[in-house]
Amino acid sequence: LRALPDGGSETVLVVEDEVTVRQTLVYMLQKLGYRVLQAENGKVALKVALENRQELRLLVTDVVMPEMGGKALADIVKSMLPHVRIIMASGYPRSHLATHWNLAEDIKVLQKPFTITSLSEMVREVLDS
Repeated sequence: LRALPDGGSETVLVVEDEVTVRQTLVYMLQKLGYRVLQAENGKVALKVALENRQELRLLVTDVVMPEMGGKALADIVKSMLPHVRIIMASGYPRSHLATHWNLAEDIKVLQKPFTITSLSEMVREVLDS
């Protein structure tokens, strides 16, 4: 049995419209020790983010979602809660996201499918930056 990669205790909000992907992300982050909040879309995520504005440290959001996409959500969260870090999750390559979603260079992209190790490393890198 391999040891889990480094985790943390910060509060993370996972926003993903696909139930199985959201459950997997939540499970992995909880296994790593994080306090995990979740939402199935951008509208719910905004409510959850504001209700937990003091503790929230990281938003992990899918890019493509119905109603409000991850980019729009991230922009709103950044403007209201500037201390919150952002990771976008996508099956699209970064070059596609930069072109089609005008994704800023400083936004980290977690490529789907991901492993607990790649998730852990990116979360720590973003939280510690």
